[in-house]
Amino acid sequence: MLIQYTETGNRGKFFIKTDGNDLAEMTYLLPEPGIMIIDHTEVTDILRGKNVGYRLVSRGTEYAREKHFKIISLYPFANAVIKKKPVEFSNVLKV
Repeated sequence: MLIQYTETGNRGKFFIKTDGNDLAEMTYLLPEPGIMIIDHTEVTDILRGKNVGYRLVSRGTEYAREKHFKIISLYPFANAVIKKKPVEFSNVLKV
């Protein structure tokens, strides 16, 4: 499953698309230099239970590390993913 990425202005998303339809996405906002806010995640029923949400959040944190961003997560699902793996995600969280 290929995770794609797009960014326009101060908004972006990581997503999985099949046959022209988004099946899963994690969206974010870049409100100021060095800050990435995860504001939404969604996975369609067809992909539920396949760790797709985790993979989107993980890819988003990889991107944040590459760009030297700190993450603020406003979305409950992303928060749950981050809390389950504190060692993996703690170095990119804004505290």
